[in-house]
Amino acid sequence: TIKGSRSKTSFPKIISSTHPDENVWYANNNPKFTWELPKDATAVRVLYDQLPDTQPTLVYEPPIAERELGGVADGIWYFHIQFKNSRGWGKAVHYRAQIDTAPPDSFVIQFPDGRETFESEPRVGFSTTDALSGIDRYEIKINEGYFLNVKELKQDKSFYILPAQPIGERQISVKAFDKAGNATEVNDLLIVKPRYGNYLKIAVAIAVILTLFAFIVWNQKRRKIKHKI
Repeated sequence: TIKGSRSKTSFPKIISSTHPDENVWYANNNPKFTWELPKDATAVRVLYDQLPDTQPTLVYEPPIAERELGGVADGIWYFHIQFKNSRGWGKAVHYRAQIDTAPPDSFVIQFPDGRETFESEPRVGFSTTDALSGIDRYEIKINEGYFLNVKELKQDKSFYILPAQPIGERQISVKAFDKAGNATEVNDLLIVKPRYGNYLKIAVAIAVILTLFAFIVWNQKRRKIKHKI
């Protein structure tokens, strides 16, 4: 970004090998800036802060052609630079660097069908936030498989439907990535039960009810017999 008054002095073209795109977030908090010095440059004035159009005040004479910053705090920063020659100071140029080194907030995996389920295609849900660069995507992994983007899964409203799962325990891992590439991973256990287990429970319940009913009937008959005697 170029801002400033008109001057015959050349203005810098800033290049950053660590933060090459001013509109992209990076997890690197050691930004480096370089520029090509014109032959007639006698001094350089630089500064970095969080204001987009500050006039630089730190003078280097003789001029330098690069500057690397270390341990910069997260946020949106601007690197400012000016050239000076025999005609005076030229236009100030401002370069934005967006830094985010913090991962997304921690979260939990939701199992709307239960952590123990008879569903062969169970649903899972998750959501989190990232205070600075924002959430970019979620990836999911089942057991020792590979992570895949959740957009590849079928959806049921706010939940994702897992592919058909065999019976047994499943380690579900979910990663949330922010726009700087930082990630937070959470894990939880899912158990897929055989459907006959559900039928067995129903059968046992029916057997208990029938046994209780038979006992009531038998007990009533026994009382009638005693009454006649």
